[in-house]
Amino acid sequence: AKVKIPTPCESLSALRPVQLVGGEQTLFAITADGKVYATGYGAGGRLGIGGTDSVCQATLLESIQHVCIKTVAVNSGGKHCLALSADGEVYSWGEGDDGKLGHGNKTSCDRPRVIEALRGKDIISISCGGAHSAATTTTGELYTWGKGRYGRLGHGDSEDQLKPKLVEALLGYRVIDVACGSGDAQTLCITDDDNVWSWGDGDYGKLGRGGSDGCKIPMKIDSLAGLGVIKVECGSQFSVALTRSGSVFTWGKGDYHRLGHGTDDHVRRPRKVAALQGKRIVSIATGSLHCVACTVETGSTSEKGATWTAGDVYTWGDNDEGQLGDGSTNAIQRPRLVAALQGKKINRVACGSAHTLAWSTNKPVATSKLPSLVPLEYDLLQDMSPTLLRNRLVLLHHFSEVFCPSIAMFPLGLLGINDGKSTGQR
Repeated sequence: AKVKIPTPCESLSALRPVQLVGGEQTLFAITADGKVYATGYGAGGRLGIGGTDSVCQATLLESIQHVCIKTVAVNSGGKHCLALSADGEVYSWGEGDDGKLGHGNKTSCDRPRVIEALRGKDIISISCGGAHSAATTTTGELYTWGKGRYGRLGHGDSEDQLKPKLVEALLGYRVIDVACGSGDAQTLCITDDDNVWSWGDGDYGKLGRGGSDGCKIPMKIDSLAGLGVIKVECGSQFSVALTRSGSVFTWGKGDYHRLGHGTDDHVRRPRKVAALQGKRIVSIATGSLHCVACTVETGSTSEKGATWTAGDVYTWGDNDEGQLGDGSTNAIQRPRLVAALQGKKINRVACGSAHTLAWSTNKPVATSKLPSLVPLEYDLLQDMSPTLLRNRLVLLHHFSEVFCPSIAMFPLGLLGINDGKSTGQR
């Protein structure tokens, strides 16, 4: 059934997540101690829990439970995921079409697998599109891979890339954020010289330079230069930018009112969302056809000393599944306050394809808790160092991944066993 009003989710709240992200009918939660949980539609192995079954409860990704995951990336309409560990390693899983998993092939993975080509690159941020992926390093280098059509990878051509490839056009600049679109996709990034760049398909003006021309290498969006953009997002055929001062700009395809300007006109250059004027937005997310934003936390003040509203949430755009949280399925033309979330002190928001998430990270987060009973294995393991235990767990998971797919090739039937016994008796 459709959930048209924000509803508490006790099972997710119990995890005390520090991050939530949504994909194409999926949801992922990351806890303070680096565990990843998934729920939703399992086709193509997109949940990363092994197999393609769908699950209705948050389920631990056991194959990477020994790894401390800092962040997970998935496009709101995406069928694959990336995860970044505290050690700077990148894992990918899900649908493998177009090489977007970065493993040198187009094979799907139902469990997270390290992207070998990014090892040693000191990755600090990741992004997923519908058919391509991106990652940035501590030194500001940008790598992209996956589907190359329309030049979305920024390498000057339209070739698919099965492994991460450095975007040479941005050498000499330090990339600090990147966003990947879906469908006939665009890519956006921010560099530390206060510029926003875009490339890929240009339909509906979503590259933000006027007109509908695409480009195959990164080009600056001049109208955003010097505005202090700190975050970029890509929805389906539209783009969003958030500035340090809390202003929101949108541009691209306008139907379903996804841009929030009160009309369904396409907008070919970044335009400030007027309905959010005077509100300092601190978190924003895009679904396929809708957006959600929340204001600054309690106690923060503007440069003029005015106190901002605590954690209010605004939504706009398509509402077919009740994703805007107003109790209806009617599209909303301009950002509207989600009344059911007033007073909840929300400071984080996220979107899936047609679902919306809002939560608070204000409360202290317990990184772990002790089991209620002493595990049976404790006597055997108590003298081993955590490092040794971790390495054994890694080896065990690696053995499982190699051995389990091969079981079908072993003659494990009773006939073979009986034959062996008979031979021994002779």
